[in-house]
Amino acid sequence: MSAPADEASRTAQEQLRQLTAPHAEYPGRRIPPLHLDVNALYVVLSTQSAGNACHWVLYLHISPRRGWAFHITNLASPHWEYRCDEACDDMAASQTVVAAVKVAADLVPEMHDALRARLGRDARPVVRLEDTPRFGRLTCRTWLLQALYELDNEGYISVLPGYAVHDVAEEAASLAAANQSLLQDKRASLEALRREIDSACCALVLELCVPSSFSMNTLCAQMTKRNIKALDLAKHRNVLLQLVTTGHGARSAKQAGDKPQAQSRITKLSNQK
Repeated sequence: MSAPADEASRTAQEQLRQLTAPHAEYPGRRIPPLHLDVNALYVVLSTQSAGNACHWVLYLHISPRRGWAFHITNLASPHWEYRCDEACDDMAASQTVVAAVKVAADLVPEMHDALRARLGRDARPVVRLEDTPRFGRLTCRTWLLQALYELDNEGYISVLPGYAVHDVAEEAASLAAANQSLLQDKRASLEALRREIDSACCALVLELCVPSSFSMNTLCAQMTKRNIKALDLAKHRNVLLQLVTTGHGARSAKQAGDKPQAQSRITKLSNQK
């Protein structure tokens, strides 16, 4: 591999390492956890597998690493079901949360049980699971907004003057959309860097040892069979060398006339991505 190509590969790998390295202050995590205040009530949005849709949860943070999550879900049933998840361990560190908007602070511990009783214990909701004229068809979002509306009207919480429940929803949705966009940009950067490393490693193999009957389809199939991902290619250089030499009558790629052939195979590999 030429010096510029080798340097480009090292640069790509370093950028990938920085993007995927655990956060210095939080071992095991690539991003720091959310800062959530104890005794505060939050509207929390988390990503779902279907597109950019978010799941809406009302979350009471009762200790540095625990809380109660109040929400409805239809994942395990064709109908909406209420959930009061106690001991929701470390919501702040969840990898799927994309927004958390505080709607109440300084809810003293004595209020925790009262709030839980008002919203519903276990699978028995007090806030009804039905469509409403104010918020529309029943979803996890509209149920949460109805719950906030009732809590505000009854004095459990106090939405800021001039700030309606709909405003809370807009703020949470806007924050979630912005954070999802940032995450998508990061994923795109990671994928681009992985492709760079993939291409550089394959180019190295082609320059060092190209068999006369070599097939890029064979290499790709063998990589898939051995579960060698782009991120791991640099660690599997010797395995790749074996893949292209074993049983194919290896010859040096540095012999005259082999460079164009190697370049065409690199191009072919790129087209298969």
